[in-house]
Amino acid sequence: MLSVFVFGFLIGVLAILGVEVWAVLYVVKRLNQKIKKLESDAAAQQPQDKQPLLDFSHNKQGVVWVLESEKIPPREQPKRKKELMLEVSPARIHARIKDKTLILTHSDACTTIPLKGCLIEAVSATNLPSRKWAKRFPIKVESKTSPLYNGSKIIYLYLETSWEKESWCKALRLASCENKEKLNWVSKLNVDFRAYLASLNAVLPVKREKLMRSSMHSKI
Repeated sequence: MLSVFVFGFLIGVLAILGVEVWAVLYVVKRLNQKIKKLESDAAAQQPQDKQPLLDFSHNKQGVVWVLESEKIPPREQPKRKKELMLEVSPARIHARIKDKTLILTHSDACTTIPLKGCLIEAVSATNLPSRKWAKRFPIKVESKTSPLYNGSKIIYLYLETSWEKESWCKALRLASCENKEKLNWVSKLNVDFRAYLASLNAVLPVKREKLMRSSMHSKI
């Protein structure tokens, strides 16, 4: 009698384990199919999505502070290291990047600056552990051939936040880039990143469901 009970108990345990293994394999199979479908869809849409993916650089707009290089006061020889700071007064202007040009809109006029071939430089990070972009340092836009703004070949752009500075710097560099291979590489990188985010969105709900099931089993 005892042996029959033990045998039945073992059969029940094996049956439960078999069902759980089958369920896990089924979920993994469905997940792999979903990820492959998302990746194939993203790859199929790559030629059509190349331009929209770079729209953030072609249509970037917002408020910036513009400083012409000629308006920077001459730096005198500092007596101490703490006196290295210069006081400047940049002008608050609405700016927009469109068709590889920077459009500066004033109250009574509009200036269009061609960005193609311009040099874009910026101090990206501070010496803090967070390595965030330092907003107090401007973005430098320089043309080697023709004046950009009010006769100046160099202008400096200040932004309100470090995040805006980083975003504008990336947009300006893409708009000024003349290398088609680099632009295609950036576009492909954006496609891959979007496919990666889509796969994460597909994986996370399954993981949350498994965690909820395991917590329910532990409570039982």
